[in-house]
Amino acid sequence: MRFVLLIFFLMFCLPSFSQNNDANLDSIFRVGGIENIETMTVDEEKQIETRIRRTGVFQHFEIRKNEEFKTKFDYKKKWTSIPIFKFRNSGADNLFTIGLYDSDAFNSLHEFGGQFERLNKANSFVAWSRLNGIFSWKNKFGFEFWNQARDIFLRDERFALKEIYGLLSTKGVFFLERSLKENPLLRLKFQSEYIQNRYTQRGFSNEERSSSNSYPPPSGNWIRLSSNLTIGEIDYFQPGLESGHEAGTTLYTFNNFQGKSCAGIEASYKFITKIPYDWFFGSNFRSGYISPCERSFLYHFGGLFDVRGLPESAIVGNSFFMNNSELRKLLIDGNWSRVQFVLGHDLIFANSVSPSATSASSITTGLRFIFPRVYRLNIRTDVSREYQKGLTKFSFGLQQFF
Repeated sequence: MRFVLLIFFLMFCLPSFSQNNDANLDSIFRVGGIENIETMTVDEEKQIETRIRRTGVFQHFEIRKNEEFKTKFDYKKKWTSIPIFKFRNSGADNLFTIGLYDSDAFNSLHEFGGQFERLNKANSFVAWSRLNGIFSWKNKFGFEFWNQARDIFLRDERFALKEIYGLLSTKGVFFLERSLKENPLLRLKFQSEYIQNRYTQRGFSNEERSSSNSYPPPSGNWIRLSSNLTIGEIDYFQPGLESGHEAGTTLYTFNNFQGKSCAGIEASYKFITKIPYDWFFGSNFRSGYISPCERSFLYHFGGLFDVRGLPESAIVGNSFFMNNSELRKLLIDGNWSRVQFVLGHDLIFANSVSPSATSASSITTGLRFIFPRVYRLNIRTDVSREYQKGLTKFSFGLQQFF
């Protein structure tokens, strides 16, 4: 069924998406917050250029005066109709994704997309939209629909599997993000989610079930409400040369229809800065806490997104502190392609669910193959060694690890 939905999505959207260097001026006016093009001050022009570049759609965007002193836009767009075909491997787990999205669908500077993904044995489908500049350049609306399946693992301190069961989750998401201030950029985001969780042992053999002593917890329907405040931003306009600072905090609650609830808070700080000899140094700090809650809502950490070299759900807990740091240097800097060397370190401490491990760390070296003229195309390859258990893993995927 999920494959059918994906094929229908591709057949419907692919002929409708356009890809050329023509921009819809109404979209630029809307997202840039332009009221009168001929009366803009120099400072207003710089602010508008920053807003347009922030979409990631343009390789180059500048406001100029022509020979007749009329204001014109000088720009070059990236290729934004992107087929999604990626394979991410942590050395222990596999994530395969196929789909399609366009960050400038119908030359509107809106994003629409959909994808099918398979994480180990579990299949999922998601469709989404991101609507920029609705009612004001300050606003961004988003909608998502998920039909998601995941394996829920519980591992011991040596990362050996102790429990396993499946989670089938149907989820609808709506969010509103509003820019409150520029220089530095200050954004407030509200998000609501309706979640229907069903647990199952489907897809696992009797031998797997008996060896892991797995048991599915009760199923249920939940409402998740969250608010996020973020200040600063990372400038992604030149891929491979990213820089900036960004800090944020999120408050959220889960509530079901039987009166159960839990709440949590998360904080993050990320920076990327240029250092001597044309190196870049980046670091990403994250921490969080959630009150006692259903296990699927606890924090699950593994090698695909958190600590390279670990299996998925190697650490499960209700509070954590994590840091990812990287040294980056461009080895080849071209207009069409760039190659970047990376040396990284990942670290996590968690108040884990027994008998899960409470900490892990790894060192990583790898390469990034970056294509600046294609929206978000960055191929990542890493070799990671986890310190405590001596695990060495090869991993790869798309885009920077953070």
